[in-house]
Amino acid sequence: MKKKLLIGILVVVAVVVVLSLLRGEEPRLMDPPLSNAPYELIGPSFPRGERILAMAVTMAEDGDYEKAFGIAKSIGIQAITLSQDWKDIETAPGKYGSDPNFLAIANTYYPAQNTLVALDIRPIHTNRLAVPSDLENTPFDDPVMIERFNKMIDYVFSQIPDVELAALYIGSEFDVYMQWVVNNDPKAWKQYETFYKETRAHIKSKYPNLKVGAEATFWGLTGEATKEHLKRLNRHSDIIGVSYYHVDQNNFKVPDPKEIHSAFKEITALYSGRPIYFHQFGAPYGATLNSSEVKQREFIREAFKAWDTHASQVQLIAFTWLTDASPEDLALYQQYYGLSDRNFVEYLRTLGFRTYPGSGADRESLRALKAEAKARGW
Repeated sequence: MKKKLLIGILVVVAVVVVLSLLRGEEPRLMDPPLSNAPYELIGPSFPRGERILAMAVTMAEDGDYEKAFGIAKSIGIQAITLSQDWKDIETAPGKYGSDPNFLAIANTYYPAQNTLVALDIRPIHTNRLAVPSDLENTPFDDPVMIERFNKMIDYVFSQIPDVELAALYIGSEFDVYMQWVVNNDPKAWKQYETFYKETRAHIKSKYPNLKVGAEATFWGLTGEATKEHLKRLNRHSDIIGVSYYHVDQNNFKVPDPKEIHSAFKEITALYSGRPIYFHQFGAPYGATLNSSEVKQREFIREAFKAWDTHASQVQLIAFTWLTDASPEDLALYQQYYGLSDRNFVEYLRTLGFRTYPGSGADRESLRALKAEAKARGW
């Protein structure tokens, strides 16, 4: 039982927040009854080849991670996503380890399940710094900052000797912080590029075959304000890490699922010949977001078609996430991101492929995901 509880704590998605914040209750909107309609495959599919199917595995209300993980494995996933803030690993200068030790738990659990891990260690987490508190005013290109990160990452690897990494990302959606918190300051971008270049070089010196990247939002990678900054930084990357949610960035409304094709075309053209790894990838079903269970299902269908078209370049997709967020986590997300916009909250609430109450129930999107994956050999 204790092991199951600890494994459950490993639920990691990029929007998982610092859970030291105050908890609160957020009323859940009423969703329409689940559909039991069978899913129909339409058109040809491309064999999976070397592509990696991944998922952010989140639990239902019952807290049974092993059950949730089993459902994800039944889809055919080969990898899970795991993320930790730097400050939660280095809790004081030179002092490492969280309680419980999530990394050690991962080292025990995932190799035994023949499952890869896409690991994200975050010096920046979306709109906030995630460095140890004594480094919060230290420039990223300061040798002390770089040395401290390198020592911390050495500790990380010491805790996961048996884990096979699908990828290692340095930072999660860090372009949000760079654009909106430091106002796209060219000096700050250059400092972070130096930090990234040096820390990646340290990792590659010890693990030359490991794919290292920096996860940025699709909007940041393709938007005029940050596109060139990220292209310069990604000169040092093995892979292009992407966070993609199928919503309008201004109001979180869900566009036509077929628009995913243009998104894939844009990112693969922008980084022509470079491996693309979608570390976060999903679409909400919320009715107030101009979406539905059917629209989320059709997003899955179109996503696999787009993936087939760009199979040689899009090498990993981590579908986000298995189960809807809990009311408690939604309240935390609002505090963490500093946003109470109703559409933003509904977007976070309705990303799951399964419901949250009780032991959870499958949505149409999960049946679509299973069928599309199976058709390609997963």
